[in-house]
Amino acid sequence: MTDTLAKLTSTALMDLRPEWRVEGQQRLLAEARAIESQGSDSYWGWVADRMRWSRPWDVIRKGGFDSLRYYVGGTLNVADNCVDRYAEDPVSSTRDAVIWEGEDGEVRRLTYLELRDQVARFANALRELGVKRGDVVAIHLPNVPEAFVAIHACNRLGAIYTLLFSGFSPEAISLRLQVSRAAVVVTTDAALRRGRKVPLLQNMRTGRAASVHVRHTIVVNRTGDSLSLEVGETEWRGLLDRQASHCPCEPVEANDPAFLIFTSGTESRPKGVVHSAAGFLVGTWANVQWQVGPQPDDVYWCAADVGWLTFPIQAVIGGLAHGLTLVCY
Repeated sequence: MTDTLAKLTSTALMDLRPEWRVEGQQRLLAEARAIESQGSDSYWGWVADRMRWSRPWDVIRKGGFDSLRYYVGGTLNVADNCVDRYAEDPVSSTRDAVIWEGEDGEVRRLTYLELRDQVARFANALRELGVKRGDVVAIHLPNVPEAFVAIHACNRLGAIYTLLFSGFSPEAISLRLQVSRAAVVVTTDAALRRGRKVPLLQNMRTGRAASVHVRHTIVVNRTGDSLSLEVGETEWRGLLDRQASHCPCEPVEANDPAFLIFTSGTESRPKGVVHSAAGFLVGTWANVQWQVGPQPDDVYWCAADVGWLTFPIQAVIGGLAHGLTLVCY
């Protein structure tokens, strides 16, 4: 049997065809390699300079393997870098940030200005429900625009979000809610998948029953069906409509936790992994820059469920950090 991996890795790299080369990307790569030759700290400082900081860092890197910290003393906000700076720029403010098409053919578009408005409103809604810096919000949503809004509303407040795959069973939901100690949950009444309705709200109700920490559930009406909400549940649209569209971004220390994501748990009990604010933002910017090579007006495909491990979050954070248009289904 042929070892395809060995064959692939032993094959000499081929030069890009001339029509695939982008002069600006080649110049930027040459600049990055020159900086990196001075050491990895120089490179990560060069990447971080592409972000908007509310306070510059004092030290690039500090500590050993068990206490490593990057950009020590620096503060920024992920939502400010992914949403606000493009909403404030006249060149990009009316550009689509998200284009979404549902299985049922529904299409929605959010410009950067519109995304900022909704993010600010939902951040104020979370505050109304008592969410504060460091609290955990569980986002149990399929790939819908509200997922982008909820993620960056948490970023805006300095709250920690944890993503729950919309295909999880009530038992899987329950375990993650208990471990994360989520205070608020965001879900939909149902998800549409292959012509049928998957009962996300009912799964969440069953899953949250064993968690003493969940205070409130916010429900997105995805299907358009009449909602029959229980005590401690609020419909998304009504909650947003009564909020102000202004909510300043909280400066967050570079190493503060931004989100908590769980391993799949296929072989053992799921383990929570914490990602820091600046580290993930800077890292995903670099991943998108070198893997995708984004150019002005590019569209970035984001098809996977936002709750399934980290790749889709790289799209939500890294793609928007470049000011790209994200397309999701």
